[in-house]
Amino acid sequence: MRLLGRLLVIILLLQGCSEKRPQAVPRPQAWPRLAEMPATYQAAEGLMINGSARIDKGESEGWFDIVYPAYNVRINCTLTSVSTPGELQNVIDNRLERLERNAGGAAGQLIELTSDGGWGCLLMSTPEAVATPVQFLATDSVSRLFSGTAVFSGREMKVDSIAPAVAVIERDLIYMLRNIKDL
Repeated sequence: MRLLGRLLVIILLLQGCSEKRPQAVPRPQAWPRLAEMPATYQAAEGLMINGSARIDKGESEGWFDIVYPAYNVRINCTLTSVSTPGELQNVIDNRLERLERNAGGAAGQLIELTSDGGWGCLLMSTPEAVATPVQFLATDSVSRLFSGTAVFSGREMKVDSIAPAVAVIERDLIYMLRNIKDL
C-alpha cells in the first residue's frame, strides 16, 4: 500500500512537470492596428510627400507642417535662410542640439544622404522617443537649412503602438529628402 501511495505521488509530480503548455486562447478583442499608407507621392511646396498627407502652411514665412491625418502626426518643418556661411553653421549647430534634446537620451539611428539636388541630409530615427521619434535636417551648404520633427498628438502612446506609423514616416522622409532639388 505504501509503495502504491509513493508511486501515485511520483506520477503526479512527473505529470505536473511535463513540457506541455496550455493552449493559447485568443482574446475576444484585439487592439486596432494602424494600416500602412501606400508609398505613393505627390509634389507639394517643392517637396515629394506621401499622397495621403497634406501640407498646412504656418503663419510665418518658412514654417509649415506635413500632416498625416490617419496617424495623428504633424511633421513641423522650418526652412531657414541665412546670409553667411558662419550664420548657417550656427543654425545647423542649434538644430543638431535640438535633435539631441528631442531624443531625450534615447538611442537612435542616423541616416546620412545627399539629395538629387545636392543637399546634405540627415535623418534621425529614435523610436523610443515617443513624442518625437523622427527628425531631419537638410542643407544646401550655402544659405539654407530645412529641418523638421515628427510629433504625435493625442493620447499617451507606447513605442510598439506607433511603430507602424514611425516606419511609414521614416520611409516617406527618406524619399522626400532624396528628392529635394530646390526649396
